[in-house]
Amino acid sequence: MADEVFALTVAWKRGSGLVTSVTSLLPENGFVQTVAVKLLLKPGSHCSHLFNNQGEVMSEKLQFRLVVTENDNEVLSKLLSFDQVEAIVYNAHDIKDNADMFGLAARHPASKVREAAACNHCLPESVVKALYADKSINVLRRLVWNARFKEMATLEQIEKLLGLDTEIAETIANNFQDFKGAGTEKLHELLVTHADPSVARNLASSYNTPEKLLETLLTHADPGVVGAAKDLLGKRVIS
Repeated sequence: MADEVFALTVAWKRGSGLVTSVTSLLPENGFVQTVAVKLLLKPGSHCSHLFNNQGEVMSEKLQFRLVVTENDNEVLSKLLSFDQVEAIVYNAHDIKDNADMFGLAARHPASKVREAAACNHCLPESVVKALYADKSINVLRRLVWNARFKEMATLEQIEKLLGLDTEIAETIANNFQDFKGAGTEKLHELLVTHADPSVARNLASSYNTPEKLLETLLTHADPGVVGAAKDLLGKRVIS
């Protein structure tokens, strides 16, 4: 075979399963000893080389397959559908040993698979950069929950995301304290003055919002924002 086979750490062993969505491919009482998910890569390929320094996706084409072996001999190789790959990525443990798999999943043409990859916090920096450049809003909605992205995000990146989608902006408002690289005061200003008042209301409802900022929100033009700020300030006084 001209292509090198790269075996992922996600595997199915008889007696203990991980990915229930592919059980239909396995015999209930068969002879299968180990079922492993494998990818076909070009010789010498590795996840750290799948993205360039700007996080842009390389042009290699991958195949996601279910490979069944018996006594180390391959007895089945079946191409996986995008939803099967999604289930594997979604159910895999978010640990460093699986970072290569998540990096490959981040390059899948199906946005659902990339969404599943974006949920994992063990992603290397190159993969996070590639996901930030993703054209799918749903992928970006998952990414803003990612702890690794929160660590890396700059004010410029956050400002761009705030202008893309209200749901993304609301998530950032709810978790603004985690985006330490964005700078506190400027980020607060962007959230308070966001065109959609729901973003400021989320900020006014967050228990992480400092009292000084809540007092600023008392002068907001939208009464819903003012009410939320008053309510939270009142709860703090009582407690």
